[in-house]
Amino acid sequence: MTFDHAAGNGIRSPARFGAAEHDRPEPATAWEAHRNWQESVTMAGNSYKDREDQIVAVGDAWKRYAADKTLAGLTLEQFQQRATECRQALRRVEDLENQLLGARNERERLFREMKQLIMYIKNAVSGDPSLGPDSSMYEAMGYVRTSDRKSGLRRVKKGEDGDDSES
Repeated sequence: MTFDHAAGNGIRSPARFGAAEHDRPEPATAWEAHRNWQESVTMAGNSYKDREDQIVAVGDAWKRYAADKTLAGLTLEQFQQRATECRQALRRVEDLENQLLGARNERERLFREMKQLIMYIKNAVSGDPSLGPDSSMYEAMGYVRTSDRKSGLRRVKKGEDGDDSES
């Protein structure tokens, strides 16, 4: 099994194109050997869900194989406390993202309703005999008064050289 770079998912998969793991050439440098080792033990991708899965895997392995050892200056209990803090932060961000999504949906609903209401108000002003579509209020609301509208008729002027004459 080798790390599948093309998939980019951080999951170990069978070697591509039929090459077995033992068919790989020996690393030329210590850095290349270290990089190959890192790729072989990589479990998590870059998403927080992948990182959370890695935290669980490390904690489970530590509990199973070296529960009484101090690793990286931490006991298993201290590691688990930090893991809990990470999970709480992740849940807090997920909750805030859900709240933001809800607030955006509420905003869209309110603006959709307001757009409909403004259309009703415009039509009411346009239909009111004392106001109408030629009133100052209609113009102040951002619409073009009837008297200010152009007819839309465009007349093309004939050129002096007779462009429009038939031959």
